[in-house]
Amino acid sequence: MIAGDVFWFPFGQVDASGEEKRRPVLVVAVGPTGPEEDEVVLVAPITSSRARLNDVRRGDVLIDEDFRESSLFAPSVVRGRQVSGVPRNLLTSRAGGVSAEVLFRVKTIVRELLGASDQPPLTL
Repeated sequence: MIAGDVFWFPFGQVDASGEEKRRPVLVVAVGPTGPEEDEVVLVAPITSSRARLNDVRRGDVLIDEDFRESSLFAPSVVRGRQVSGVPRNLLTSRAGGVSAEVLFRVKTIVRELLGASDQPPLTL
């Protein structure tokens, strides 16, 4: 698992059939490894919502032409301002990956969010 990978993640929502919904997330950074229960991965959610695609906002990164390379079903948006830490062991189904440009843009948004835009580039 490396930054730039796209995984399917169970967000705890259940659909009409009672199955847990899985949504795509972008791995932004992978922390140091240790006991599996302590390993945390920084991820950003990905959406293909038409409303979001028609209204890309500050903090969003569009995946349009290369969405198939990411194994996404349609053009999508990475929600860079909605990053969260998740247990690594919950990321079990890798879908694909994003381009270096998309990952760089998301990491830049995260740095700005953390107030670290004047710091050296992230190497996570």
